[in-house]
Amino acid sequence: MTPRKVEDGFRILVAIDVSGELTDSECKLDLTKNEAIRKLGNSIEREIEDIANTGWQAVNRLNADLPGFAEKVHRKYPNEWKKIKGNWSEQFPKLIIDPQVRVSVIRIGLSHKPIKQDRSDIEG
Repeated sequence: MTPRKVEDGFRILVAIDVSGELTDSECKLDLTKNEAIRKLGNSIEREIEDIANTGWQAVNRLNADLPGFAEKVHRKYPNEWKKIKGNWSEQFPKLIIDPQVRVSVIRIGLSHKPIKQDRSDIEG
């Protein structure tokens, strides 16, 4: 989490790096192709970004600095912090988070090319 000073407050860059192994799949994507794996990774990235934004909305409603953003701002901008620490509860809800998610699928386990059925094979 990295704070950045903006015009009327702070923006928090939240870098989320995820890597994992796809152990089994029944999806319709052909996971033997790099493009399909990229699509899958992009889909996972969007899902994680949605989860991060939903979590931020919940924390913001509670006006509770559970992620510890005050400490991050204090460390990176100590002079600015001296000016705003007295009204942090007013500054906190104005924070903007910028989740940047990167997903790496490091290995594919049990997967196969999707079976494409030709209607003529079934009917013939």
